[in-house]
Amino acid sequence: MLAGCLPLLEALPIVGMSSAGAAPQQQAAGGGAGAHHHKPGTRRRSGPDTVKPEAGCSLPPRDMGASAKDVTGCWEDAGASPLMIRGSDYMKTKVKVQTAQPIYQLVATDVFSTTTKKETCHMARVVQLPHTPPPVQFGDATLPPLLIFNLQLPMYQPSLFGEMDGPGVSILFYFRIRDGMDGNSPALAKPLGALKRLIANGRELDGSPTRERLKLLPRVVNVEQWAQKGPLSPAEHKLLVSYNEKPILTRPQHTFYSGRNYFEIDLDLHQYTYLARKAVVTYLTRLKHVVWENAFVIQGNCPEELPEHLLGAARVYRTDFQACKPFSHYVAALAASHPPAHPLAATTPSATDSAYQGEEEAGQQQQRSAAASQGGAAAPAASNGGADMSAARGAASS
Repeated sequence: MLAGCLPLLEALPIVGMSSAGAAPQQQAAGGGAGAHHHKPGTRRRSGPDTVKPEAGCSLPPRDMGASAKDVTGCWEDAGASPLMIRGSDYMKTKVKVQTAQPIYQLVATDVFSTTTKKETCHMARVVQLPHTPPPVQFGDATLPPLLIFNLQLPMYQPSLFGEMDGPGVSILFYFRIRDGMDGNSPALAKPLGALKRLIANGRELDGSPTRERLKLLPRVVNVEQWAQKGPLSPAEHKLLVSYNEKPILTRPQHTFYSGRNYFEIDLDLHQYTYLARKAVVTYLTRLKHVVWENAFVIQGNCPEELPEHLLGAARVYRTDFQACKPFSHYVAALAASHPPAHPLAATTPSATDSAYQGEEEAGQQQQRSAAASQGGAAAPAASNGGADMSAARGAASS
């Protein structure tokens, strides 16, 4: 889902595949990232000895004193990007307008390599999340101070059949609600209302789930530079120019997680079509020259839902995704510098770990029972968090 690849993938005339069903996980009780955490693939130790790398440990922010033409391997908040979105009169004129300041501001970015996508699911549980401001009230709802997007990207040759999992990269954007955000501002009533419905798994005026309206807006900033250094063939360059900034609905390959002070959305590109995954692998070796942006917005389909308003926008500079390290590398480095006070704590499950496992199993059983009672339909999302897999299908929309 890198911005450099997405416009090209959109040109492929393949209908999106449904993501595989996943058993929802019960939201952990307690602090912002949950009171119970797990290392990827292992039981995390609990209490004061828990090892949690800080969000942003793998990719630094841009040095604002350096020229944007030269910086590599860093990120910055894209703010009011030149990206165009639907304005108030879009349904009549079909004319898009430039974005205003997003609701959330980028405060950290991570890039982790993975051997399986399961290693980086629900990352808010296992990283030290950024400091959060006081919550913002919108009517009777409290907006999450942190909005996290996790793009899971495959790096293996795809196959037409078999499990859609293997080595890959996870790109995480940590957005914090913008300073001075006024939940009572009339200008923000529509976008904040849509955000409220997104979090609560609500529905829009036409009855469609709000989560089916979530869009990713990719943009390659340095198109001509990438065409030369990639290099891109004339056909690839033409496709990129034609489809750059084309929005993409994230459904149905996404999963949602809630915590006390965050809302995380995992976008699983491992579940994309065969040709789309093959194109991603083909372009990976040439992405280290790309400056790209990813922005996120909830699509409006009628005047009552417009204008659209960006949730957040990120810009990443010339990052070599083949050279990134796994999350376990940062866990091990932190653990080495902060050894556990009680060695057994690292290997012995605590009472709270056992309780969490019981809650998770009970939550999964409850979801399966609910699905069975609806004749196999997907169970509704829990009101206070956890994960739910969207079962919606659809093509990209403008």
